[in-house]
Amino acid sequence: MVIIAFGFDPSPVSPEDPRLKRTPWGTYEVDENKMTSWPGVFAGGDVVRDADLLATALHDGREATAGIDRYLRARTR
Repeated sequence: MVIIAFGFDPSPVSPEDPRLKRTPWGTYEVDENKMTSWPGVFAGGDVVRDADLLATALHDGREATAGIDRYLRARTR
């Protein structure tokens, strides 16, 4: 498992990468589990919401953790 916090870098993936869908504002699209359009890749915080509060990013991290857990449990059945 790898969890990366980018800080001020928006993403290690090229904006042209077709695996990650973006909103009209350039942020990543995520589902209710914080999973992007690239299966198994989760995102939260500024890269999903645009500039926002640290508390919001922490909340997204907790939601993503739960989504990652559900995703992994479903794959091991």
